[in-house]
Amino acid sequence: MPDSSNCSRAGFRRILVGSGAVHAHHGEEAGIVLRGKLELWVDGKVFLLEAGDSFGFPSTLAHRYRNPDTEEAEVIWAITPPSY
Repeated sequence: MPDSSNCSRAGFRRILVGSGAVHAHHGEEAGIVLRGKLELWVDGKVFLLEAGDSFGFPSTLAHRYRNPDTEEAEVIWAITPPSY
């Protein structure tokens, strides 16, 4: 069986209006906003991302996100190692 400890998981996410809980875990995350807006908190800093914006950060930093808009947001999100 192949070693998947250095693999990543990428997925398409639709993010409804609202927010998520703060969390931190081993690994790294990166993504690109395809449609809508994404408010991303990483290590106490807030970033407002819109369609075409990308992000990346060590997942060990406290982070959370929310959709601050009235429309659904679409994001391609990659996590390594795959943990979800």
